[in-house]
Amino acid sequence: MDGEGESENELLSVLDELNKAPFNYDCHTRYISLLKALGPAMADELRQARQSMHSIFPLSEDLWLEWLQAEIDSFDELRPGTDSESVQTLGRAILELFELAVQDYLSIPIWKRYLEFVSESVFPAVDEDETDKTASEGWLTEEEARTIFQSALQATGLHFQKSHILWNMYRDFEVTALERCSKGSEAYSKHIETVRALYLARLQVPHSEIAQTFNDYSPFETRYDNANYEARLKNASSIRSKTDRECAKREATERRLQSAGNSAHAFLEQIEFFGKQKGDAFHVRTLYERAIALHFLDASVWESYIVFLMTKMRVQSIIMSVLDRAVRNCNWSGELWGHRLRIGEIFGESEEESTAIFGRACSFITELKSADQFVVLMRNWTGFSRRKVHDSSASSGPIAEGLRMAHKIGIQVFREAFGNNGDFRLEEAYIHDEINLFNNVAKARAIYDTLLLSNPNSIPLHILISGFERHHGRDLGRAHWILQQALGKPGMKNDTRETLLKAIVDLERDCGYSGIDGKDSFYEVLAKAKHAEWMCIVQRVKQAEKQGWAGYTEAAATAPVVEAATEYEMPSNNKRPVEVPEEVQHVSKKAKSSGDDHHQPDMMQVDEQNHLEKPAEKKEFYVMDDSNAGNIIRLVGIKPETDPSFFKTLFSTKTPPIDYYIKPNEDGSTDGFIEFARTDDAVQAALKNTAKVYGESVPIQRCIPSKKWTDFDETPAETPEKTKIYVSNLDCGVTKPLLREAFGKFGKIKEIRLVMRQSIAFAYIEFESGRSAEKSLELNNRTLEGFPGRKMTVAISDKTKTKKRVADPKELIVTNFTIGTTKDDLMKLFDKYGMVKDIRILKDQTGVSRGVGFVEYEDEASAKLALAVNGTELDGKFIGVAPSDPNVRGGVHAKEQQNAKGSSHGGAGNARARPGLGHPSRGGGGGRGGGPDRDSSRSGTAGSAASAPEVKPVTAFVPRNASKLKAPAQRLAVNSVAAAPVKPAGVSGPMKGSSEGGKSNDDFRKMLTKKSE
Repeated sequence: MDGEGESENELLSVLDELNKAPFNYDCHTRYISLLKALGPAMADELRQARQSMHSIFPLSEDLWLEWLQAEIDSFDELRPGTDSESVQTLGRAILELFELAVQDYLSIPIWKRYLEFVSESVFPAVDEDETDKTASEGWLTEEEARTIFQSALQATGLHFQKSHILWNMYRDFEVTALERCSKGSEAYSKHIETVRALYLARLQVPHSEIAQTFNDYSPFETRYDNANYEARLKNASSIRSKTDRECAKREATERRLQSAGNSAHAFLEQIEFFGKQKGDAFHVRTLYERAIALHFLDASVWESYIVFLMTKMRVQSIIMSVLDRAVRNCNWSGELWGHRLRIGEIFGESEEESTAIFGRACSFITELKSADQFVVLMRNWTGFSRRKVHDSSASSGPIAEGLRMAHKIGIQVFREAFGNNGDFRLEEAYIHDEINLFNNVAKARAIYDTLLLSNPNSIPLHILISGFERHHGRDLGRAHWILQQALGKPGMKNDTRETLLKAIVDLERDCGYSGIDGKDSFYEVLAKAKHAEWMCIVQRVKQAEKQGWAGYTEAAATAPVVEAATEYEMPSNNKRPVEVPEEVQHVSKKAKSSGDDHHQPDMMQVDEQNHLEKPAEKKEFYVMDDSNAGNIIRLVGIKPETDPSFFKTLFSTKTPPIDYYIKPNEDGSTDGFIEFARTDDAVQAALKNTAKVYGESVPIQRCIPSKKWTDFDETPAETPEKTKIYVSNLDCGVTKPLLREAFGKFGKIKEIRLVMRQSIAFAYIEFESGRSAEKSLELNNRTLEGFPGRKMTVAISDKTKTKKRVADPKELIVTNFTIGTTKDDLMKLFDKYGMVKDIRILKDQTGVSRGVGFVEYEDEASAKLALAVNGTELDGKFIGVAPSDPNVRGGVHAKEQQNAKGSSHGGAGNARARPGLGHPSRGGGGGRGGGPDRDSSRSGTAGSAASAPEVKPVTAFVPRNASKLKAPAQRLAVNSVAAAPVKPAGVSGPMKGSSEGGKSNDDFRKMLTKKSE
């Protein structure tokens, strides 16, 4: 009894809380859970609670399935002793509930339960002992059920991965209806055609189980039309072959979504791709529905969906439904409410309906205390009234007063909800309309005066009023007086004072006003402004120095402090980790960490910090034996049971992490590692200082490689232990975490380098021991989980065992022709030397010629004679012709041409490889770790017709002659003498822009004298 009393008290407490905060989602779910716990006695209250929650919020898939199953169970209990009319009423009430459920989100489980209920309502289950299987009839007709099944296919039919679940149910329903007909009857023949048409239509739709659909179709025709089996199967096979090509695209989409964790960014990326293709509007809509089912609280996804519908699929019923769902999910978004108001206006909603929608929006947004979103809402709501003013061209009367009233109501609601918080955006919009729409400067001034009375100490407001008087009131004296009044306010911060003095200086400079009594000159005001600016700079520098290296660089980017030049300046696009100066490292050791939790999931979240309020913790670079370490961060001391898959959503980056894993240390602790695709993302993540992992704050460290990335290369041939394997024939959807999971069971992995090509991928995996590499060979000719159709090849990576490919002596490579040169042009040039078998011109992904091609002759003698074309001018360019050698890498022929033009790039063209794991410097033979780059063209040696000299491997990368960065010299204040330019090593003579060796004033005087003479 005591337990029941406690439950009732808790129920009353939650109900009281719910009455006070009806828009609290958690209160609704707790109230429903308590009612469920009290059992059948509270069934009516439970139903009302669910209805009340659904009237405000969309329900999750689990909440809907619980509710629906409860109603079905109740229906099944009441049905045996109920008359048919009452059964119909109860059953149709459940159908209406299902219709509400499928409107919230695209949910395959809800649709599946819906269709199961429908099928049972048409064809009730029959006891095994009953001889007449057709005697039992349901309360729902076949035609009504068929309409519901077709609605299900229309909503889910383009869901590539799961649509087959519902389609199979529809097919089974039609087959059941077929078997209930008498053989040879008209209805029997009609149902056969219905099922056949269903199969053929399905084979035209790309879906993951298309092979199974085709396999199921074969026995259907065998049973019902065996005489025409071959003709019908041939037709079906032709239909399927066309669909298979589209299935390949959709499979690639699914792999990309899966590898990105079905992130919102990944969905929008695929939507952008398919949105450019004609005829894919319904597929794009399905992708949007799948995206919002997962990211229903992401307003940007909803807004993108709305824009798509308004521009590509303008159907009023669909658009209004999506708009209502959007504001139910993101009821805090002023922009989505704005779309609801604007599109409702476009489709002819009345003013009363729009006003009611605005009232709902105000209730939600003010309840959630979002001032910014309320301002966005008001901008859209006043736009509704402003458009009426523009259409009527009336500056007075009811329409104009309606706009003024909209402004006044918005300002009043804003102040009641958010208080006097120094935010004057709504008043500024009101004033803007008074000036620009109604030309009423006096009214605008009155609004400012009212604001100033309630906010006498607001410096931004004083600046706004001064600007108004300057530009619209034409009263410079009042503009100056307002700023002088603000300057006398006590307790002003340095940065606020700086802003105010800049406004005064701007007024003096632009308007030439020197004060009411002439007391303050322009230069006296300027001196005060400069002093305030300097005090702000000093304060920023002091605060930044407390942050160590990371804080120092961030402050240096914003504060106007001139730094003396370092001895060697690194180019801005250098992606290698920069070695930190020792002095700066010394400073960073004194840093401490703290931060406030950001609103992210409690399980894992980043601690966002204000770096200027609390000092950050010292974060030394973590050295690791990985050539990609510059893109990796380390989470120090996480729990061993941490699931690394959570790391992929820990940081908000433009592209998701490409690898994430945990690694135990020798001292028993465990660290997490996250590799980003971009170095900038790793830097920004490291600046967060700490992250919350399972409720505990863990430090974040930036990683650097243990050696320069130019030193990462293939395992030397003399090394007895082979620790690196080469994995080829991988699918493009394979990710590093998937490879780490598959190969990590053989031993500790040191590094994974995954290389993507257009239609295939390969990887180099380096273990810590050769024994682990040998064990991993058992995966050779095996498939990875999730990619059953592609067997991978696994072998020890050994360049010395790579076989050279045999060159075709009948094939020539032709380079350096224009992009406008065609096959016919080349044919005219080469066919005079013999019978040309084939001409191929290499093109890029956009279909534009790369200026490189291959000419293949029928015999070797003709190819040798055609070498005489080398150096011939074609369309204004001198082309190169050489034997085609598949073992030659990267542009030797092109290099010779660049050298002839005086190119200073060095190496083979201008390509700079990154010689990391499995990627030596450009050059070398083909094969593992040395295959041709996908964007490079094959080239050979430009020789004479008599001989073609052997081409040696060319190293494209020439290491930079650079030394360590030295610590910044003494920092110079603003307006100090600029630092002298630095002369790079190896450069002699005066530098451009330096004074050394430059012209003096005497020189310029002599030049001018000569010119005048």
